Amino acid sequence: MAESDISHHAAAEALPLRDAFAVLFFVSVGMLFDPGFVLASPLQVVATIGVIVIVNAVAATALVLTFGYPLRAALNVGVGIAQIAEFAFVLSNLAGDLHLVPSEAGDLVIAGALGSIALNPLLFRASELIEPWLERRAFVPGLQGRRASSGLAHLVPAIDRAGPRRHVVLCGHGRVGSVVAETLERRNLAYVVIEHDRRIVEALRARNIAALYGDAGEPLTLERAGVKEAVVLVAAIADPIAARRIVEALRARNIAALYGDAGEPLTLERAGVKEAVVLVAAIADPIAARRIVESGKRLNPEVYVVARTHTEDEWRSLRGGGADVAIWGERELAIDIVAGTLRRYGVTPQELAAITRGLRRL
Repeated sequence: MAESDISHHAAAEALPLRDAFAVLFFVSVGMLFDPGFVLASPLQVVATIGVIVIVNAVAATALVLTFGYPLRAALNVGVGIAQIAEFAFVLSNLAGDLHLVPSEAGDLVIAGALGSIALNPLLFRASELIEPWLERRAFVPGLQGRRASSGLAHLVPAIDRAGPRRHVVLCGHGRVGSVVAETLERRNLAYVVIEHDRRIVEALRARNIAALYGDAGEPLTLERAGVKEAVVLVAAIADPIAARRIVEALRARNIAALYGDAGEPLTLERAGVKEAVVLVAAIADPIAARRIVESGKRLNPEVYVVARTHTEDEWRSLRGGGADVAIWGERELAIDIVAGTLRRYGVTPQELAAITRGLRRL
């Protein structure tokens, strides 16, 4: 089901059950945990946590690499499962009933589960630090094998390298990225898509669109997309961690980029908002967008602020906060639908323009 077209719908339907079982699991583990056992057998507990974390992470990372996935994806998978959960308790109880393990095994499993879960956020941070070191090791390409070098991680078809490319590197081809791509196509502007969903990459390549599979935060992936010769890089990605890694990769190539909370005056000052002509707040979070608008206007009253919004209340809030232009996405969509419908009934362009102006004033 995970590989089907209804995977997202199935996941949404199962989400409430997942949350309920997650709460039940953590409450149960906390009630079963015996701090006295940790104090009595600290070396055994540390050894158990070490085996769980190291064996799971290394085995999963190596396995993902052998299937040709990028190193970043492999590390995310490896770190993500560098812990044990409810199935470990089932196995532990079964082994105890069969007298295959001593009675203390249950306490070790509980301590190991809590320890590995507590370490997991730190492991994600450690994976970012160790990634550059692993990239320089010869065994990583060896594990990835031919799949990484000849698969979706490289451009097919390749961009013409005979002259200046002046293309757009589009990171992400979701709801926002696809609209950007369609606009670029209509203007006959060259672009390259970087996407972490293999199905999207395969669909784009079937349409002869230059697309590659990988992590847009990886310098190697950006290089393969030709970021050095690109005119514009669009980060149409919702994941803040991925966005940060894209910023870091851009900075490594001397491209002006700043990571931080755009609603913070200090961040806007560092970006040079006082000398800016236009400030664009293309952020879905209405609270963050309002803070950006207010901070930008406070630092530079002359800056022209353009912001996006999803509801009428958000639109009014941004306009009240000082936005010169607040684009209400759903209203613009409705206006386009109305215009397309009326055009089929023979309404003239002049009438359509008057109607759309009236709708925007509502």
